[in-house]
Amino acid sequence: MECEKMADAMLQKNYSTIVDYTYPKIVEMAGGKPALLKAVKSSFEKMDKSFFIDKITFGKPQKVYVAGKELHCIVPETLTINTNKGKMQATYSLLAISQDNGRKWYFLETHKFTPEMLKKIFPNFNYDLQIPKNSKPILID
Repeated sequence: MECEKMADAMLQKNYSTIVDYTYPKIVEMAGGKPALLKAVKSSFEKMDKSFFIDKITFGKPQKVYVAGKELHCIVPETLTINTNKGKMQATYSLLAISQDNGRKWYFLETHKFTPEMLKKIFPNFNYDLQIPKNSKPILID
């Protein structure tokens, strides 16, 4: 599954691969690949000072929806994070997007999506696809 390749890149801090799996409109909005690469690296460096991702797992991809010329679906994602307060876990909704009928998939975490952002990023979004609420992180260790 392509989301697992992206997750491996996150765990290994392979910033270039992370950007390769980022939806092209987001890359464009960030000012292009070099600018996004710099932002991703900076974000990971800041994150490393307070916590680090220990494990990423995925649930079964949900129903695929046609949205204009794209395919969209939700993939449940569980993150296990080590913090100075202990090990925490949270489940999020990863939005998978394909622009070529499923051959290549891009991914976006939805936990910061607002309806306005959704309209700006995806003018043809199919609102039959419901983005589930994310869980709050819980202490597991």
